[in-house]
Amino acid sequence: MTISIIMLLLLTNCGSGNSEIVLHTQEGIDNLNKLLENEFDLEKEITSLSISNQNSYSPKVDQISIFFTEDNMKDMWFYSITTSKLHKPEPKEKSDYQPKSLKIKDLNTAKILANYKEAVAMITNTTDEFANFYLNGYNIQVNQDSDIIEHSFNVFTEKTKNGVSYYGKRLVENKFKFSFGTDKSGKLICTDGLDVF
Repeated sequence: MTISIIMLLLLTNCGSGNSEIVLHTQEGIDNLNKLLENEFDLEKEITSLSISNQNSYSPKVDQISIFFTEDNMKDMWFYSITTSKLHKPEPKEKSDYQPKSLKIKDLNTAKILANYKEAVAMITNTTDEFANFYLNGYNIQVNQDSDIIEHSFNVFTEKTKNGVSYYGKRLVENKFKFSFGTDKSGKLICTDGLDVF
């Protein structure tokens, strides 16, 4: 009995080192912020942040990438949740200028959850055919022409009713994708999936 309890505690403690990130929850955003703070330099100037899921069937994040230019080279680092490691590949592409950027600490990660909720509302206010929504991929980048911080992402969902749908892009069986982004004024718009008429 004692051995079973010890093993359970060990397994629980081992699993707690890698906090799960599911972007459409407040806990997921909190865990994202902790990871950015622990694994990256929050003062680092970046041109974009890219978040990728494990696969199209999972709401769980697997990789977080930052893009930046340093020493006249375009660079990209990524943290893999699967390996619990920050990877820093050697940069291969030169840059003739220093692009506009922002510090990691100045990323408005709270906007991720707000944009997700607004996107789901846009879908459900248009059609009642879908349920079980989640974010699959999210990008934040500095527009090089205007300094505007742009957000773009996909919402994956399941179709709950039989028959053809005029909305979304079918991925497999009853799973559909809607794409969203922010315009020049920062307003959220659907870039693919709702504009069928």
